[in-house]
Amino acid sequence: MEAAQAERLAKLRAWRCEDRLDAALTVLRTSAAHPADARTPGALRAALAAGATLGEVSGVLRAAWGAPRRTPAFLTVRSQVGHGRRSPVAGNHPSA
Repeated sequence: MEAAQAERLAKLRAWRCEDRLDAALTVLRTSAAHPADARTPGALRAALAAGATLGEVSGVLRAAWGAPRRTPAFLTVRSQVGHGRRSPVAGNHPSA
């Protein structure tokens, strides 16, 4: 499995244009540094279209925004109670 993934990654890196990729990652880096910048989703799509890996994109976003912090599940459920939203508790799901 790892050998197959390494082969796919090598093919991707051989296929992509490094200048186009570098330009797309630079735009993503710039837009991610400004949280109110509405270009970030488009810059993300452009970077992926240019052949950026999820690791490369994640590295740019992590550098701009910091590492994600996990919110404990009980805080997520409690924050929804009393705000007109359904709790994700079994049997209380909108599709149930």
